[in-house]
Amino acid sequence: MDISVNGLVNGMMVYWEEVPDAARYYVHLIVSGLHGFTKRVNGVLQSTGRELDYEIALVEVERNKKYYTFRDLARIDKTFHKNADGTWYVGDAKKDYYVFVEAENKNGGIIDRSDRVKGIVLDYYIYKYNQ
Repeated sequence: MDISVNGLVNGMMVYWEEVPDAARYYVHLIVSGLHGFTKRVNGVLQSTGRELDYEIALVEVERNKKYYTFRDLARIDKTFHKNADGTWYVGDAKKDYYVFVEAENKNGGIIDRSDRVKGIVLDYYIYKYNQ
């Protein structure tokens, strides 16, 4: 099954191709990345932790709909830091959203599954000033 993920300001929209025998679809939202602590070593922020996946949403969608919109999501792929001189810079947060969709038949068996696709949430300020 092919899916597409489009970024929105504070959200993302997922849509997919129809599976003929599907009775319902399940949309999974995963946060994947380095989870742990950040500490300053010799003036540089370093992350320590483990690479983990957290499923933060599982949505059941009726068979007649082939899309779902996640709203009220924070941008987690970038971090914003302030330098000593007061200027801001953007760093990599080492976390990303991923989405995949499963199709279930009327007997409760999974008949098709998409690959994991990376999704990006747009930030209003970055979106506004990069136009």
